[in-house]
Amino acid sequence: MSDELDMSVEDLPLVSFRGLRRSSWVIAGLGRLYLGLYDVPADRVLEFFPVIGFIEALVYQCDADVELAGGLTPAVVATAKRRHASIVLLLRKLALEDKRAEAEMVNMWIYAALEGALNKPDAEVTLAQLRRAAELRTSDVRVLHAIIARLAGREADERYCSVLWPLEVIGDIEQDLESYADDVAHDHYNTYAMFERLFGDAAPERMAAEIAGYQAMYEQRLAELEPGDQLRIRNFVAGHRARTPAPPIPGVGRGSDTSLAA
Repeated sequence: MSDELDMSVEDLPLVSFRGLRRSSWVIAGLGRLYLGLYDVPADRVLEFFPVIGFIEALVYQCDADVELAGGLTPAVVATAKRRHASIVLLLRKLALEDKRAEAEMVNMWIYAALEGALNKPDAEVTLAQLRRAAELRTSDVRVLHAIIARLAGREADERYCSVLWPLEVIGDIEQDLESYADDVAHDHYNTYAMFERLFGDAAPERMAAEIAGYQAMYEQRLAELEPGDQLRIRNFVAGHRARTPAPPIPGVGRGSDTSLAA
């Protein structure tokens, strides 16, 4: 990394309005949940926003670059590496370095390569690959989780990380359900579109079963915690769900005819 980048990371123009807009969904949703879990008062949320907004916007900007280029071209990879370096350097400057966040940033690279392979028209898709992609794709919100904890003067709580992991996957799937029509129209990667490719007319039922499986995983992990911790997490998750209702699951070529259980 160059000294020039190190000295100017706070001032470099690295994200677009599109990147900021797409990042707002995560910050207003799961970001708000994490802020509550780490006891961040409402009057400090805007204080945290420059950091968490910058990081999430960079992540979504990389995703937008991949979509616009139609894959991980050399130019896209070079730009993404620069943005990744910017995140690392900013966290270092702000004394917010975090091993969990760094590991999840590596997972984002793994996901990008997997998405590129799966999104090819002639790719042979398996359910295991789609699950792997959905689980890696949520690495950005785990970076967000870790950084919010650090901003609050704490380390990410392993109990929260484990219990919320399946809900993070569900949240990403639901985002794809909402953007399904637009993603298909623009040939962007979409988890539900991949289920259609794999399962055809059975996609709605298979998608509902997949989400139910992650929901059951959440309930199982939650049940392993102390009653007080269970109640605390349930209350925050209930608030999150009230703010972000589950979207319907589109029927194959028939509009939205199957609803996702809350």
